[in-house]
Amino acid sequence: MSPYKLIKGSDKNLAAFEEQVANAMLDGYDLANDLVVQLKTTPSGETEAVLFQAMVCEEVLEFDEDDDEEDEEIDEYEEEAQLS
Repeated sequence: MSPYKLIKGSDKNLAAFEEQVANAMLDGYDLANDLVVQLKTTPSGETEAVLFQAMVCEEVLEFDEDDDEEDEEIDEYEEEAQLS
């Protein structure tokens, strides 16, 4: 699972956009920042609102303490190799 997700939708099908956001929240994602609305003019002259919602999954972003210890061991080994 990706730690970040961007959901894009349209005011023409708002229910589908809301469903995508709701499903992402059920999958463990949270809203990140505000909803972004960008107005777009179609070739036929109609105005459409394009919607963007950033989502983030904190669980995927959390670091395990064991991973940090392994990184420190690798850094120490690299420092010793450079000194040799």
